[in-house]
Amino acid sequence: MSAQREGLRLWNQEFWGLFRLATPLALAQAGNALMGLVDMVVVARVSDTAQAAVGLGNALFFVFAVFGLATLSAVDPLVSQAFGAKEPATARTHFWQGVAVSCGLGLLLCLPVLACSYLLESFHVEPQVAQLARAYIWARLWSMPAMLLFSASRAYFQGVDKPGLIFFAVLISNVFNVLAVLACVHGFGPIPAMGAMGSGLATGFCSWVGVGVLALAMGPRPQGTQRRPSWKAAKHILTLGVPLGLHAVSEVSIVALMGIFAATLSATASAAHYATMTWMSFSFCFALGLGNAASVRTGWAIGRGDFASLRRIGAVAMASSIALMAPWTVLFSAFPHLPASLTTDSAEALALALPLFVIGGLFQLMDGLGAVSAGLLRGAGDTKPAFYVTMLGYYVLAAPVGIYLALQGMGVRGLWWGTAVGVVFIGPVLAARFYWRISKPLARV
Repeated sequence: MSAQREGLRLWNQEFWGLFRLATPLALAQAGNALMGLVDMVVVARVSDTAQAAVGLGNALFFVFAVFGLATLSAVDPLVSQAFGAKEPATARTHFWQGVAVSCGLGLLLCLPVLACSYLLESFHVEPQVAQLARAYIWARLWSMPAMLLFSASRAYFQGVDKPGLIFFAVLISNVFNVLAVLACVHGFGPIPAMGAMGSGLATGFCSWVGVGVLALAMGPRPQGTQRRPSWKAAKHILTLGVPLGLHAVSEVSIVALMGIFAATLSATASAAHYATMTWMSFSFCFALGLGNAASVRTGWAIGRGDFASLRRIGAVAMASSIALMAPWTVLFSAFPHLPASLTTDSAEALALALPLFVIGGLFQLMDGLGAVSAGLLRGAGDTKPAFYVTMLGYYVLAAPVGIYLALQGMGVRGLWWGTAVGVVFIGPVLAARFYWRISKPLARV
């Protein structure tokens, strides 16, 4: 009986430990997505064309930005495992190496974003949408290094068990974002109305605000911290991080590909696609926050040599992802008009968006499972499988099925059914990979 009580105590401890860590991280992830949601809501009041341009520009920007963001998430297991092993100076040193990688990679990624923005017409995107999307990207581009710096800082603060500071930084950024987007899009006092371009300028500014808040919260460095950039340490981060970056790119690029295809159908179809995708990205951020918490707890366990708890960590995290995403399934599938009406004023775009919300609602559970499983694998330092599985799910399954259905007369709905096929494949496969991985000996990365 005592063994049963001890078992229940450990499961209960794991649940509340995950909940305590995941709550601010999920809220922070949601806060980051809220910036995009605010952009879409504000720009939707300008025109369908402006909304489609912001959605397309944002998707194209993130195809490359997310590579850097995810690559810097390699700092996650390095910091969390060092913290679990009670090595604070090592944890801070990993952060400073992440800062060096952030600055270099952030500047480098600006180049392909700009290059691709001038190819939009080649994909038969409507000229006015393409021009406004380019203006948005130019206005947003200066925030690329800030986003990567924030990713490295987030990895450090969550790894050393200070997730509340991340949420606070995101909260401050969102307050500034609401005010700045309204002023820059519609004009206020001496600030002229800049439409889609104003949205990019305001959101870029708020990215730097978040970095500034976390920099002020960093505090004195532990004795023994090494701040000088090291090529060996940077190479280690990139070795772990590039597969994570490619995994993230495979997810975001499928969204961009579907968005470009939707834009070739019509500006209304594109507006409906991005109005829906904005909400799906918002709900997905809660799963990402949970995945970050699962990654940290996995890293802590490996750092302190507690390998016996890994199976329990995985089970609690996966079950929590199902519970977390279930309300979104109900909202999007049963009451699609509620979120859809907030992101578009166009009756035509609303009519197209409603069935897309229903389809998106159907794959929320598996989307959450995939995000959490990827986090668990990241915490274990097993970064390559998520990329391979995601490429297979999206580019071998989702894209061909979606484009085929779209060309068969289903239009943008076909694209979303294809996405659903990919998501339903990816989640369970990554979960199975985690349990297979922890059945074998693990070591610190």
